[in-house]
Amino acid sequence: MTIFPVTVPASLVSATGLEPEAGDWHRAVRHAVGTPDGETYVLSGLWRQTRYGGVDDGRDFICQLITRHGPDGDTRTTAVITHEAPGGAGPTSTVRRSESLTLLPDGTLVLSGKPGNTHLFTPELDRLLAAWHMDDRPSWSDEPQTDDPFAATVSVTPGGRLLCLTSEHRLENWGYPRGNLIAVSEPGDHLAPGHSPSCGRLRVAASCGVRKVPSEMSRIRQPAASAIWNTAVRAS
Repeated sequence: MTIFPVTVPASLVSATGLEPEAGDWHRAVRHAVGTPDGETYVLSGLWRQTRYGGVDDGRDFICQLITRHGPDGDTRTTAVITHEAPGGAGPTSTVRRSESLTLLPDGTLVLSGKPGNTHLFTPELDRLLAAWHMDDRPSWSDEPQTDDPFAATVSVTPGGRLLCLTSEHRLENWGYPRGNLIAVSEPGDHLAPGHSPSCGRLRVAASCGVRKVPSEMSRIRQPAASAIWNTAVRAS
């Protein structure tokens, strides 16, 4: 069993006044993904929140980190991707909070989260290559949304197609966007800076919600009813 150490960059320790031996901070692993070379990327949350357990001294923070570990568990790189102070100035990064990681065939790291936030990072975690964000505010309007979302979760099939969970507004009378459509990219389509499959079309394989999947949407196409489940089975 490989043991991954808790790694916090010195810059974050300095910025937050974090004391490693103190018991007022918390860390939780959100997701992890391995590479063909045996490396592991770990997405984790790190926070200190005293407002509910004591007097807020202004040092509370919430951040997310991605750590790249070698095959033997040693830390190669740690990137602070979000950092915010509750009730303060808000996030200091254009990266939205996310829950999952995946690797594209070319080694690009994909970070995604609800309702439709997708980010691309270099394998070295030294640069954010692209980002697509979905507004999480409620909407009951039939007018097209002005944001630029992609998917709440992304994974890659053995054949290189993208398997995604995408969100919709007004499901079961909820104005907030909720994950609903399971979709796959067309063969040969890809996710890269300046291009996402939603620029073309995604093929819907299933709907998780009660509301009927519309036949035409601005970003996603539903195939003929008889082909929906066949598409899900054939995804390779």
